[in-house]
Formats: sequence, structure tokens, C-alpha cells
Amino acid sequence: MTMLYTEGSFSDGRSAATYPARIAFGDDALIIRLGGEAAHAWSYEGLQSSHPVHPDEIVLIGHGDFPGERLQVNPVTDGHPPGEFARELIRRAPQLSRRAASWRLFVPMAAATLALVLAGLWLWFTDYSLAQSMARWIPEGVRDQMGRQVVAQLAPAGKICHSEAGDAALAAMAGRLNTDNANGRFNIQVARLKVINAFAAPGRNIIISDKLIEFAKSPDEVAGVLAHEMGHGIETHPEAGIIRALGISTAISVLMGGASDSFASIGATLLQMNYSRKAEREADAHALRLLRGARIAPGPLAGFFKRIDKKINDKAGGFSRTVMRILSTHPATGDRVRMIRQTGSWDTKPALSEDEWQALRKICG
Repeated sequence: MTMLYTEGSFSDGRSAATYPARIAFGDDALIIRLGGEAAHAWSYEGLQSSHPVHPDEIVLIGHGDFPGERLQVNPVTDGHPPGEFARELIRRAPQLSRRAASWRLFVPMAAATLALVLAGLWLWFTDYSLAQSMARWIPEGVRDQMGRQVVAQLAPAGKICHSEAGDAALAAMAGRLNTDNANGRFNIQVARLKVINAFAAPGRNIIISDKLIEFAKSPDEVAGVLAHEMGHGIETHPEAGIIRALGISTAISVLMGGASDSFASIGATLLQMNYSRKAEREADAHALRLLRGARIAPGPLAGFFKRIDKKINDKAGGFSRTVMRILSTHPATGDRVRMIRQTGSWDTKPALSEDEWQALRKICG
């Protein structure tokens, strides 16, 4: 070894004073002598530095066993080549090198990246939805408020249809699907809208367009669509979709019963958002369960979606782009038909009598 010692300055961390120090490399430790005091021995493995040691820079190091103590050595020391002390120090304590410092930064970053990747894979394979979990914690009163606002925006009072016979028919259909409100109390209304559509709003509110009823060939088709929208309501999909659209911070405020101002445009938000295919499959599964419980045939629902699919693919049909976009997230029609066929069969009864069906078709006049 060409250099056994060098000069530097030492601070004990208890005062602002610094002391001249003579530093030598021992076999297992850095030896620090301060005047007539006993030598300090800093083991190489315990040496620390807030910045990597470099031959061309001032060396400032400490030791894990002696908190507060600091040793400073200039890169140019009388009688020795520039940077020789730093190079020898790095050789004996490689944890002080830039490479080691970079590795110490890389390891936690790599671990964090791996954790994010694994979390992403877990979310992907489990279909976990934070918004869905948060939606279930929204207070019932807040859900009702959200639902009323959505309905008021998308189907103002002047567009809601009522007739004594039509309302009775709609209530009869809903009662078949949701006997004694076993799946919660739903508020179902028919509205004059320009699209063939039905949508679930927060708080178990459901709007069916008059165009959809006109498009349907039987009450069983309408019952199937209604059962599907009930499935969205049971799973709180509308609330979850709005949480995703508004953001987590607003959602937390909603969970606490506030942020009513944030509801100002949720009607448009709900109409524009798409449910995931997982959410659509969940709603379909609920629909089949409700249809079975009501003894309503599931086949007409498959027929309805087949005709919707044909309408979408018919470029000359002038079909609403809104409906095309909304239905684009639904599982493929073929998949739905197969799922319906796989549910088996059961004894069925028409969703409505002929008189009730005609009353529902005329509910908007």
C-alpha cells in the first residue's frame, strides 16, 4: 500500500468544533487519532456516507456505531497523489462507492416496481375494483340523492311517462322480478327518450326509454332488459362508475356524505360511461336468476339482443351512435345466447297479460 495515513478534520457531533485528525488504514478498521487522545477505530463495514465517495471530491463519512461523528478529508492531501485516500477507502469499504449507492437506490425502486406489477396482475386476474368496493360503502341517503339527480338530468319530469294502466303493468312486471323487494326497492320509470335504451342510476333507479318498449316484440323482452338493469343496481355498478369518473378524492367526500356539488353533471357522466365486460356479465347473471325466480322465459332476452346486434350492424339503419357505444361493452351476442342456453329451462309464464302489455306500450300516450 502506498499510503498508510493522511490528515483530515474530525467532529464529534456534540459541538460545532472540529479537530485535526490523523487517519490511517488498519487491517479491519479506519484508525483516527486526535492529538493525545486514544485512537478511534471505525470498522470498514460500518462506514457510511450521505453521498458516494469520489476521488475528486471531499470525503465526508460517518459510522453507524457512532451517530453524529463525522470525518472530512480533502481529495488533495500533502505528500500523496490526488484522490489516493478516497480510492483506498472505496477499496476497503466498497459500500461507499457510487456503484453501491446506485444499487441501494435501485433495489427499493425495483422492489416497488415489482410490487406494482404484481398488484396490477392481481387486480387483472381477480378483477378487483376499488371503485366497486367504495360504492358499497356509500350511505343509502347519498345513493338516493345521486339517483334523483341523474334521473332529473336525463329524464326531466316532463319526459317521464305515466298512465294508470301503464304504471300498474310496469309495477306488475317489477313485482314478478323482485318479489317482496327481495333485492332491494327499485324505482322504475318509463321516459320519452330518443334512443332505444334502458339504464340503471344510483340508488336502484332504472329508466326505460319508450323507444325500447316500442322496439320490443314481447313483454318478456322488456322483462329481460329490466332484469339486466336490476342486476347493475344490485351490484352498485352505477355508483362505482360515477366514482371512477369523479375521482377517488371526491368519492371519499361522497362516502362521508358530502360533495353534493359534484353531482351537478353525473347524469351526463353516467350516460357516457361504459361498464366493463365483467360488470355486464354480472348483470346478465342476475338477470337470468331473476327471470328464473319470476318464471319468465329467458329466450326472448337473447332474441332482443340479437335484433339489437343486427340493428347496430345495419349501416343503413341510422341506429343511434349512443346506443352503439353503450352496447359495445356488452359481451358478444353469441356468448350471451350460449350463456342463456346453458342456464337450462323452467316452467314459464308471460311477464304480462296481453292487456297489461298493451297498457305498457301506451304508457307514453
